[in-house]
Amino acid sequence: MIVYKFVELSVVTDETLEKTVNGWVRRGWAFEGVRFVVTDHSRRPAMAFVSFVREAGPGDVAVDDDSDPDPVVRVRIPDEIDTAPIVRKQTPPPAPIELGEIELPVAAPPVPGPRRGGRGRRRKRS
Repeated sequence: MIVYKFVELSVVTDETLEKTVNGWVRRGWAFEGVRFVVTDHSRRPAMAFVSFVREAGPGDVAVDDDSDPDPVVRVRIPDEIDTAPIVRKQTPPPAPIELGEIELPVAAPPVPGPRRGGRGRRRKRS
């Protein structure tokens, strides 16, 4: 049975990623991947989730007792559950909407009149 571990990084730099991956690989975990969380306001990741896997050993059902301050919850996935990737169904694009002919009223041309607005009366310079 495979056991998964996810580590959340709130500071995402090459040093924190390297330290996290090397630290957990040294403990017997195999690196699986990293997922970055980005915001609309910045191209720099706001946080990252690093995932690891390993074969379950004795006592892998409860919380991990490692020296890591963050507890690790182990989850067993039953063998009868299909763990294949989920494939999204592609929906066809919506049918185009047909618009009939629309009669628009013809606007009358503007009527010239006295000018309004502007700076008001001009003063003579002295």
